[in-house]
Amino acid sequence: MSERPAVSLSMALKCRSFIWLNGHGYAQEEPTQTAGRTFGIGHLAEAAMFDGIKIDEDHTVGPWWETLEEITDNSHGVKIKPSEWDVIDRQREVEVDGFKGHIDGLLKHKIDGTVLLVDMKTTGGFGYDRNLKGDLNESPFSRGYVGQLHAYRLGLLAQGQRVDGMLLLYFNKEQSKVMFRYIDYDPAIDAEIHERLSWANATAEPTPDYEWTRGQPVGLACSYCSQRPNCAIVRGMGLALEFNKKGSPVWRAA
Repeated sequence: MSERPAVSLSMALKCRSFIWLNGHGYAQEEPTQTAGRTFGIGHLAEAAMFDGIKIDEDHTVGPWWETLEEITDNSHGVKIKPSEWDVIDRQREVEVDGFKGHIDGLLKHKIDGTVLLVDMKTTGGFGYDRNLKGDLNESPFSRGYVGQLHAYRLGLLAQGQRVDGMLLLYFNKEQSKVMFRYIDYDPAIDAEIHERLSWANATAEPTPDYEWTRGQPVGLACSYCSQRPNCAIVRGMGLALEFNKKGSPVWRAA
């Protein structure tokens, strides 16, 4: 059994098979040391952004939030001046359908009291540029972030918390640039969240979101999935690890 939470709200729009496997005791593959450091950098960047990190008696990194200049979501034209917004309720726990999660925080406008739910993502330059514009639902990774925000919103509303909007804050760890995407509320995503989370306790096994073809590489989302080995066993297929011309691993359905 994995020591990580079996199913959390961060998984709200994950593949149904991933949710089912987690909910039925299949341990996730442990992250590599490289992946662990990447996750750690994300946590450190988030802390520096909103809380500040004390290095010693004379040195503190951040908080960066109020020092940021006006930031704009070019896809919506929405502008935010961080100095006008307080960061509140950091890591507040929320719950939906018995599954829990922790929000990064809420932004509350200092004058009119508007409340925005914020979730921060740390990314490299390529991912940062890719998410500047366009439909975030086109990528399973970005769509998962949209679902995560919707799930947190549901949990906050259940607690009686006002939520006037949602945004993803992106931090480019290569160039220290910051941008955000304003996320439109979609009731269909709420319905999908309830449906997907229900698979954690379902007796029947769901059909995986992504097809595999024997002898062919698995898709990008599956390549990064921590339940990939267990999913292969359940499908009755093996996985052969190969490497592409650049030396990066490619999982092939054997």
